Amino acid sequence: MDNKNNSPFKTEPGQAVYQKALRAINDFSMSPMIKSGVLVGLSGGADSVMLLYFLVEYRKQNGDFPIVAVHLNHSLRGEEADADEQLSKTLAEELGVEFISVRKDIRRIAKQSKKGIEEAARDARYSCFANIIQGRNDVSSVA
Repeated sequence: MDNKNNSPFKTEPGQAVYQKALRAINDFSMSPMIKSGVLVGLSGGADSVMLLYFLVEYRKQNGDFPIVAVHLNHSLRGEEADADEQLSKTLAEELGVEFISVRKDIRRIAKQSKKGIEEAARDARYSCFANIIQGRNDVSSVA
């Protein structure tokens, strides 16, 4: 499928979602942060996929800015996690978005840090995102 031409915002429900997101951007004055470059945590799930589609459409309508899709493979679900990673990579490529994938052994991290799996995974995501942003001058916020 060519995702460049299959925007979910062409339908009436899609337009409603797009307009609601635009209102939030305006209400919270987020446009300058977005336009300074945005990292998208792309899990491959419905929410992050829709967020990526939204940001690509927003960029088309509001001028070019960097979008970097970052997928953190937690190494928890074997082939299913690998499939999410591949889906995320393929989607980013089809949308013309830079893609970065990182793998972490969350079970090992959780055991070493004496944290639960969910907390260790969240901490790993936040750390990963922060490290990527710190190493760049074209991305300043996380969506």
